[in-house]
Amino acid sequence: MGTIDSGRLGRDGFLFPGRTGVFSGRGVFFGILLLFVFFTQNPILQAHPFRPGEKLTYVLKLRGVPVGSQVFEVRDGMRIRGRLTHLLFCSVKSSPFFSFFYYINDELESFADIDTLYSLQSRIRFQEGRHFRNYEVEIDMDRMTALFEDKNSKKRWEQEVSFPIFDLVSLIYWLRTQNHRVGETFSVFFIDTGLIYGEVKE
Repeated sequence: MGTIDSGRLGRDGFLFPGRTGVFSGRGVFFGILLLFVFFTQNPILQAHPFRPGEKLTYVLKLRGVPVGSQVFEVRDGMRIRGRLTHLLFCSVKSSPFFSFFYYINDELESFADIDTLYSLQSRIRFQEGRHFRNYEVEIDMDRMTALFEDKNSKKRWEQEVSFPIFDLVSLIYWLRTQNHRVGETFSVFFIDTGLIYGEVKE
């Protein structure tokens, strides 16, 4: 089990115009996830392959005080539109004590293409304080479209996409498979509760 203490951090990560973070601009979850990628201080980020069965658990601390836990897990996926997938799972949960002040229960399930790690389907569920949202996103790689569904309001809409396209979890696991130098910049389409085009700077 690892430990992440937000009181000791001072490293830049991604640069996205507009909203940042998986959950409609909430930067806490987004910032915590970045730590999973930028755990090394080396100028070259080495590739770290993964496979189903891997599970990483972290204790989240705020200036030394435990405030919650985070889990990253790789599970066997399913076939989507003829493509094999990994199920990449991430959750952040507040501790019982911290929940008295601000309850957090965030989960993201990402079905990512085994070969490219592009997102094919995402399930975004979060509860932070009194806010609760539940989204599903399906990517049709043949039609180059993303179908979004707000499970709470039953609203559905479709957007055109381009590749590479990731949600936050698939992007992080994809970065693990790459060899990059700090300072490199590349462009991606990013699945949020809508679609964001942005640059990622390591």
